[in-house]
Amino acid sequence: MALKDLLTKDQLHCLYHEEKLSIRKIAKKYNVTDMTVHNLMKNYQIPRRSQKEMKVSLSPNDLRLKISKEDLKELHYNQGLTQREIAKKYSVHYASICKLFKRYELKAISSGERRFRALNELTREDLNFYYIEMKMSTIEIAKTTGISHNSIIRALKHYKIRIRSKKEYSRLYHDKKLPFKLEFFKKPSKDLFYILGLWAADGNVSKNCCSIALKDKEVIEWIVNIIDYQLPIRERDLSKENPNYSISYSIGITHPDVVSIFAQYGVVKNKSLTIKFPTHIPSKYMSDFIRGVFDGDGSVSIGKERGQKVSIGGASKPFIQELSRTVGSYMKEEYKIGVSQKSRQSPYYTFQISDLNKIKQFVLWLYGDNLNNFGMERKKKKMIQLYNTNYVDRFGDIDLTLFETLTPKSTFLLGVIAAKGRIDHKRSKLTLRCSDEEKLKHVSNLLSYNNKIYQGNDNSKFISTMNAKLISLISPFLNPGNPIQPNLPERFMPYFIEGYNYLPRRFGFYVDKDELERLRPHYSNKQLAAHFCVSLSVIKSRLKTYGITKDSSI
Repeated sequence: MALKDLLTKDQLHCLYHEEKLSIRKIAKKYNVTDMTVHNLMKNYQIPRRSQKEMKVSLSPNDLRLKISKEDLKELHYNQGLTQREIAKKYSVHYASICKLFKRYELKAISSGERRFRALNELTREDLNFYYIEMKMSTIEIAKTTGISHNSIIRALKHYKIRIRSKKEYSRLYHDKKLPFKLEFFKKPSKDLFYILGLWAADGNVSKNCCSIALKDKEVIEWIVNIIDYQLPIRERDLSKENPNYSISYSIGITHPDVVSIFAQYGVVKNKSLTIKFPTHIPSKYMSDFIRGVFDGDGSVSIGKERGQKVSIGGASKPFIQELSRTVGSYMKEEYKIGVSQKSRQSPYYTFQISDLNKIKQFVLWLYGDNLNNFGMERKKKKMIQLYNTNYVDRFGDIDLTLFETLTPKSTFLLGVIAAKGRIDHKRSKLTLRCSDEEKLKHVSNLLSYNNKIYQGNDNSKFISTMNAKLISLISPFLNPGNPIQPNLPERFMPYFIEGYNYLPRRFGFYVDKDELERLRPHYSNKQLAAHFCVSLSVIKSRLKTYGITKDSSI
């Protein structure tokens, strides 16, 4: 059945003009083609809608409802956007914009005309300012000037301005979008050198990245805050791999300039065995660098009753040696480094301080006079605990008044100390060593020694004290050059000699000067050694000490 049999002229007029149905919708309703409806309207002499009426009847998705002719003129002719840029702006296909130009009977600006406009609008000075001085990208220049990106490229080539390489562009792009403050690493500061010290001890460096992983989250969070780090902190639960481990927190700083700055201070790839101590660090930042190294590779141990130790270790001998010299120069002390290789492929070198007074001095150097400098919480807490600890003598309850006045008991003990004592004046330390534990216990009781008797490397036993006041009291009476001639009144000498010979000596007994002088002309050195039950070296030493020669004794 033909369409004209189904639709009268009045019905078609009503559908098209009153109900505002399009020709396509009418065709779809009666299951015919668009051309069939178009031809029927022509036969019925039904006029088509005007452009104004047609705009009102457009579907909601029609592009002409989104972009008017005036909008298109403003974007293309005044703002200089290309058809592709307009399509991107409205999130439509490029071809749709081209059709819209035809419907509005608009002519698009050609690339040649656009290039001519760009060269007229952008001078060489403008491009130098944007591209060279401001370091803007061509896309940013295009947005700023309203000229297309391609036109900016052509203008750069026309003026023979060198276009950046991909590597240069990438670096510039990352510098603008860095997740941290690059300027922090370029300006010396206390915080920078603390971070350098921490990385020297516990950090890792690869081609373009400096990373660090610690179990102390507060240190990582402090670094994040200082450098304004924008990326998330990575967490890794190491207890799943080893129950002795805990959660590890890490960050990575990726930039070639940062890697270069770290390398200036010895923090490089595979540094553990080869790193050298950076001696060119300014003196005012040296304590900050060592504070970072201490937080990375340092340790603090505190005994239950007495005894303490602060140490820094590492696998690089030159690094630990120079660190020891640097700290020693500040502490006015000479330190030796220890070495250990237990359960390790390479030796492990250690610098340590055990004197409480020196540790207190070290604490002030690291954390400042007010102890306000940042430090790893668990280590800083122990260091402050040591700083607030009162000095406890190894002879804690010794009656020091014993040596304030000379008595038979005190001169007897002075004789024991002169014969078997070893005094370290730097550390204010006194050690008494012998093989007879019972006699050593008796001397300990006389001294009111309240600590244990230690086992020596051989069969000997020893007691030890660190008491500066005790050393200052006994030193005036002793004569290191001639132990058996102390600075004592003659009436106390018998008690001194008794103490001198009380503890057994490794080589025999007391060598009397008068008897040695009497026998010297008639005995050889070997015969004298046999007579006094001492070694040959002791006889030679005593002869030299007493100034006895074969001629002088005759």
